[in-house]
Amino acid sequence: MDDLPLYVAAPFCEALGISSLHEPKVKVAKFIATDWAAAADEGFRIASAGEKSLRMLLARLNDAQSSTRGFWGPRDTYGYAYGLLQKTVDDPAYRKLRDAVRHFALETMPIEPGTDVLGEPAGDRKIHTVRTAARDSGVHALTIRRLFKRMGVDGAGERSGVMDHRILVTSGEVHRVVSELKDAITAPEVEKLLGVPRLHLKALVAGGHLSALADTGSRRNAKRRFSTEVVEQLRFRLFEGACAVSEPTERQVDVIGARRASSCSIPDLLDMVFTGKLSWKGRLVGRMDYMALLLDADEMTRIVRSRETRTNLTKEETEAFLPGTHDRVVNALIASRYLTLVEEFSPDARRIIPVVSRETAEAFRTRFVSLGELCQKTCMHHKQVRALLRLAGILPTLLPEMVGAFFYDRQSVERFEADNRDAWTYYKASVLKMSRKQGVSASKVATPPHPIASEASRYD
Repeated sequence: MDDLPLYVAAPFCEALGISSLHEPKVKVAKFIATDWAAAADEGFRIASAGEKSLRMLLARLNDAQSSTRGFWGPRDTYGYAYGLLQKTVDDPAYRKLRDAVRHFALETMPIEPGTDVLGEPAGDRKIHTVRTAARDSGVHALTIRRLFKRMGVDGAGERSGVMDHRILVTSGEVHRVVSELKDAITAPEVEKLLGVPRLHLKALVAGGHLSALADTGSRRNAKRRFSTEVVEQLRFRLFEGACAVSEPTERQVDVIGARRASSCSIPDLLDMVFTGKLSWKGRLVGRMDYMALLLDADEMTRIVRSRETRTNLTKEETEAFLPGTHDRVVNALIASRYLTLVEEFSPDARRIIPVVSRETAEAFRTRFVSLGELCQKTCMHHKQVRALLRLAGILPTLLPEMVGAFFYDRQSVERFEADNRDAWTYYKASVLKMSRKQGVSASKVATPPHPIASEASRYD
């Protein structure tokens, strides 16, 4: 304020105070002397504290506009003070004040390029809203809101209640994306431009070989958009190092033929093409579309067949891995979460299949032994095996009601075998006598029997 003439400082302090204390379109004609005095005091308090204080006031006035519906411009936001600066736009004494307000407005408001702001046209856009970004890019406003939300912009959520033209983002953050989206093409247009089948295009995107702009296709039915430059870069990578072929041999086939000949999945085929695993690629003379790419069917087949086999187990393999089980038991163990299902690529089926995790199968076999496995090991009837284990105080840990078969703690059974040289010697008379004696002793015990033992006795 020190270097401003009095005829500038005094009215500006009054105008600044009015903007601070009243609505932007306040009727000053109805002011009385006390209103002007209060405005002058308020304006002087703000202006005398320097430019930082002025910017704090302007920011507060910006915030007040966030819930309004109409056009957002500096005059309707900064009110009477901005009107004074407009009226005195030809007076060089006000230049310092005009510059401070103009710069803040351009930095914080979505002002259209070329708009007159206190005597000077606005340059390149510095602030975007959802509405301006959608208009400039040709993309739906809802897509832009999702983009802004992923960028961490406050209020960009679909249910935030903040309107499209009140959600702001610095232009530098989104300008590149908006420019790219403006000239972007959709997935069907990529299919036509590149000549790529839809399933292959989906695999190209999923495998990271072709990136969509700004991740705009985040929802199931959302339209992905692609930069034409990125699509052309993909075309170049596709045919990089390819030999021109006018008459391909019977084993030089396109991508669909190569996949069929080698029983290869689309992701695997693309991986071979783009990671340099193939020693030969060809291109039909005069063509640059996706289906003009030629591959050696014999080489593809050789690579596919040389790969490692599965590491996990199918359900049928699990039955053999866990002796004494069958399909219903394996399914019950999966349902009870003793075994875990995972997905793995099968070289035989040439697709992703559900398999039992080998890690969980090994952990289960280490912890438990089935009654069936013990029967196979001892060549004894299941009733005989259970009777000997019961006499040794070993009861089943898992019951048929839970998993479809009897399972025992493997360590307990191994200790029983280690401590008794004739552990699996069965003398019917001796076993029956000991069983009767064990039954009499149990009946004399005041406490009720163990619940697991009670359940197991039903199967004796």
